[in-house]
Amino acid sequence: YLYENTETAVQVTQLGWQRQGFFAFGNGVFHDEHFIKVDDYGIVKLSLGNFYLPANSKIYRDDIKLFQFERKFIHLGLSTISLQQFTSQVFLVFKNNGKIGFIFYLATLFRDIVTRESKSFAILNLFGPKGSGKSELAHTLMTFFEIDNIPPNIQNSTLPALNDTVAAVANALVHIEEYKNDLDISKIEFLKGLWDGTGRTRMNMDLDKKRETTSVDSGVILSGQEMPTADVALFSRLIFLSFDKSEFTEEERDAYQTLLKMRAQGMSHLTLEILRYRKKMDKDFPYEYKKVMSEVNDILKGQPIEDRIILNWVAPLSAFRCLESYLKVD
Repeated sequence: YLYENTETAVQVTQLGWQRQGFFAFGNGVFHDEHFIKVDDYGIVKLSLGNFYLPANSKIYRDDIKLFQFERKFIHLGLSTISLQQFTSQVFLVFKNNGKIGFIFYLATLFRDIVTRESKSFAILNLFGPKGSGKSELAHTLMTFFEIDNIPPNIQNSTLPALNDTVAAVANALVHIEEYKNDLDISKIEFLKGLWDGTGRTRMNMDLDKKRETTSVDSGVILSGQEMPTADVALFSRLIFLSFDKSEFTEEERDAYQTLLKMRAQGMSHLTLEILRYRKKMDKDFPYEYKKVMSEVNDILKGQPIEDRIILNWVAPLSAFRCLESYLKVD
């Protein structure tokens, strides 16, 4: 009797975009233009069915060691700052790097649609000396999904840990810090595999020792003080942004402090706002991708630029072109 009358729910094991048609945070889901919080048992009831988000279940509430990432990747809706206000401040502080970071975020938010056309997805590389603002741009972009971003250090993280990091979300950003050219070759190869969405391959001992390759569905931000020149094939898989200024005026410091106050409450409400345009992106992206590709090739005609690098830039540019007339940004 209890078995027949107990409701079942499907556990959400990867946050972000779900193929059933909703976007999952650790504490609820965005579906049909509404955010629906989990109940005390971590369950969300939708017309699509019931879904289980264990991180916010009272069963595990007192165990601080479990679901640490899922408890940060949440939508609290504390901020009322508009997209135009926030992006204006981001562009004021980070200039063109901030603009490129923003369109990379847009492409990431619809990564599954983008990769249908591009078949690949570049890594956003932020390079510069200490105190130049590269990590702060990454932290700023991460506030579209979580408030307190603590990125893993690629130097002291294991390959399985890095793989879990990039596989934890779909259509959302992850940040990996402290890239250096003396990285172990296996980590260089791991980074190269992210470009075409290939994660780590391992033997699944729980499934008759079958070979299993995890997919990468996130947009990866890689920051560090060294330009990634150890492998030219890795460099060609990057959208490369340089930060060369480490001394700032009083006015620039004030603008940065204003940005810190703005992002302190999280910007996930802006992510929900942009997700409402998914149908438009799904419909228009193939056309815009071909159009932007043609325009970029015409501009760069005769220039010795590798095709892969052009592809890296065309994807986020096309994503922005799709939504340009709908988003209020300066």
